[in-house]
Amino acid sequence: DDEPSRKASKEALLDIVEYYVQRIETCDDQTKTSSSNNSVWYTDCFYMLRSFVKLSSKEIEGVEETTSTATTAQKSIFFWESAATVDTLSLHNKILSLELQLQAFECAGPKFCNGDKFIQLVQSQNGSISLFKNCMSLCTQVAYVSQQLFLILAYKFKNHIKDEIGAFMTNVFFRVVESENSSFTEKAVALESLRSLCDDPFLLSQ
Repeated sequence: DDEPSRKASKEALLDIVEYYVQRIETCDDQTKTSSSNNSVWYTDCFYMLRSFVKLSSKEIEGVEETTSTATTAQKSIFFWESAATVDTLSLHNKILSLELQLQAFECAGPKFCNGDKFIQLVQSQNGSISLFKNCMSLCTQVAYVSQQLFLILAYKFKNHIKDEIGAFMTNVFFRVVESENSSFTEKAVALESLRSLCDDPFLLSQ
C-alpha cells in the first residue's frame, strides 16, 4: 500500500506552497533593497498557482456533470463507487490541485491578496468558471474542497469578486439546496458553506 508515501508527498507539497506564499510577505521585510528577489518569489508563486488552477479545471468523464444534468442518469457522487468509469488518477490530481490552491489562499497575506496578478487570476474566466464547475461536481470531495476554496476567496478577495459572490450563492449553493435531485451530502456541504458566508455581514449583503 503506497498510501503513506502519497500522504507524505502531499504534506511536502503543501509545505512548499506555504513557504512560497509566505516568502512574498516576508522578503521585503528581511531585505529592504532586494525588490528583484521579491519579484522572483511573486512571479514564481503566481505561475505555480496558475498551474494548479489549470490542473483543477481539467474535466474528468463521469464526475463533471452538474446536479442539473445528472437528473436523467443518477450517478454516484463518490468516485470510488464508480471506479470503472472514472480515471482515479486524474481525479486524485484534481483534488490535490484544489487542496494546494486552498493551502495557498489560506496562507495568503496582504501583499499576496493585493497583488494584481493574483487578483486577475481569481477574477479570470479560467479560474471562476472552473471553480464553479468543481463546486457543482458530483464527487463529494471535489465539491467540498472547491466550496472551501470559494469561501477563502470570498473572505480575502471580497472587494474584487462581488459579482462572483452573488453568482455563486444563487447558482451553486441555493441551487443545490433547492434541488430535489441533490443528495443529502451535497445539500449538507452547500448549507455549511452558506452558514459560513452568513457569518460575514459584508458577504451577506452581497
